[in-house]
Amino acid sequence: MNGASGLDDLRSWGTAWNIPGHTNSDAIVGNQDAWTLQVRLATALEASPLLRRLHAELQQHLQQQPGKSSSSSSSSSSTHGTYASAAAGEGAGAAAAAAAAATAPSGTLWSSAFSRCTLPVVLLADWFFNFSEFFENAATAATYLLQRQGMLPGGSGGLRAVVCKLIGSPMPPLDTAAAVVRHVEASPHGLAEDPLGFYPRKPEAAVAATTTAAAAGAGAEALQPPPTLHEDTTLRVVFEARAGSTRNIRNLHQVMEACDKWGADFKAGPFTRIACRALATADTPDLHGGARLRHTMAAVRSAHVLVAMHGAGAANALFLRADGGGSAAGGLRAATALLEIHFHAYNLEDPAQCSPADWVLAIKAPGPGTPNTRHGMGHAMRDQHVTLQPEGLRAMLTHVASMLRDPEGYGRAREQGNLHGYALPTPGTEAVALEQTAAGDEEVPAPARGALCGVVLGPPGLAPVNMTEHLKGSPQWLLQPRSGR
Repeated sequence: MNGASGLDDLRSWGTAWNIPGHTNSDAIVGNQDAWTLQVRLATALEASPLLRRLHAELQQHLQQQPGKSSSSSSSSSSTHGTYASAAAGEGAGAAAAAAAAATAPSGTLWSSAFSRCTLPVVLLADWFFNFSEFFENAATAATYLLQRQGMLPGGSGGLRAVVCKLIGSPMPPLDTAAAVVRHVEASPHGLAEDPLGFYPRKPEAAVAATTTAAAAGAGAEALQPPPTLHEDTTLRVVFEARAGSTRNIRNLHQVMEACDKWGADFKAGPFTRIACRALATADTPDLHGGARLRHTMAAVRSAHVLVAMHGAGAANALFLRADGGGSAAGGLRAATALLEIHFHAYNLEDPAQCSPADWVLAIKAPGPGTPNTRHGMGHAMRDQHVTLQPEGLRAMLTHVASMLRDPEGYGRAREQGNLHGYALPTPGTEAVALEQTAAGDEEVPAPARGALCGVVLGPPGLAPVNMTEHLKGSPQWLLQPRSGR
């Protein structure tokens, strides 16, 4: 830490945020006791190896001065980063100056070096997602960077950086995201305008031919620049493409094909078309590190709507660009408010659209080495893969788009508890227990051909136990269930 962080009053805090499994759904291996982390600002003495060396040489020089009595000799003590030094005679002034410099908070950690007693602590702003794997990766990246800079000793047994989520931080998440965007936009690489090709550019030869035609009074429309996000009447939707062992959209290709077919038939609010793109955010050999981050940020900022499964990837919603009434983030099986970003949860309570996570199936597979099973049923429910019915998804996207540029309508829907959608069981699967399918203990019967789930609006947090009461009222349906044949 450094003195420029504005955390001069910070001493320590205790939290149960990241590790204890009983308080955090993302802590798969947890259930430890809450812990307390002692944090203080690094002193200039700790921040600079050069200053430490000069300070040590000065101390050695003072100790070697002849004629010093025990009452006038230099004395020192070190407790919690404080250092006091006094010397009589010739070196008293220099020692006092060195002690003052050593105990002063460091404005910058230049050429820092850390020891077993002092660890680097990285504080991140308060985000809306408890993305534990992000913090694990961030700590690894920070450790690697500090080792390359010579600030941490290398090797497998070396020190590691500590990465913490600062709860109640002075900079809100959207401000933090905006600051990151401004920094990246001002960098030499900047951010691409349309990295996912919502408006593909023509080949150079075609552009030249069209330019000639335009000069003759034809083809001018083809040369028009793509509309801005706020001007565009085509709803641009980006789907997070996950490839891990949990929470994948297994039929993403089918969703993309369905979206292409909807095309100009899609009508909602000011939008007269829809276009969908898939966004993979994991590192690849061709796109990784800073380049991957820039691509992800640019892709999200080129869209009106980000559809993401519950998890770390949903935090990319904070990079959405405001579009009049705001952009939208659609979360599957999640419900969280995102300040100015319109958030709509699409909760899949339909067993026909859910399937067990890979780790659940691994537990049931015969053989040694089964995964840790302390996570419980809540994690099995959370980590399911989904196979989306395109018709229900279209109904939800229509609902989202209808309020995208209508902040008053969004406010009314929020007050009425009609922001979020619930996909109810497809006819023929009503008797299937969601917990049993998530645990891999019960197979879902194949619905009849043409059968569709129903999609009903409701407030966040409607569990099956209170969905029955909700349906007894007069809820707003986006899509009526269909039995098929």
